[in-house]
Amino acid sequence: MARAGFKEVYALDWWQLHAWKGLRLHCVPAQDFSSRTPFDRNGTLWCGWVVEYADGPVYFAGDTGFGNHFAAINAQFDAFRLALLPIGGFKPEWFMGPIHMTP
Repeated sequence: MARAGFKEVYALDWWQLHAWKGLRLHCVPAQDFSSRTPFDRNGTLWCGWVVEYADGPVYFAGDTGFGNHFAAINAQFDAFRLALLPIGGFKPEWFMGPIHMTP
């Protein structure tokens, strides 16, 4: 990250927030799995983001499947001005359904 020019990096867990340049950046749950090898399944945290600014919150779901976390996120914030939801890699649905959303 330092070589890419980032001077400050913050690690957040779900439901934590960081204030930055007048914005409030909230780390919120996402539903997916992580794995680089057969032996490290779910070793990293998947998240989405809620960015709060003067005109209202914006929700970026990140890479997620559909699940109960959407209701939990909605309960924590005022009405969203915009929601950015991912669609892709959803077939076959019996396998990909829990981790990716269909159109």
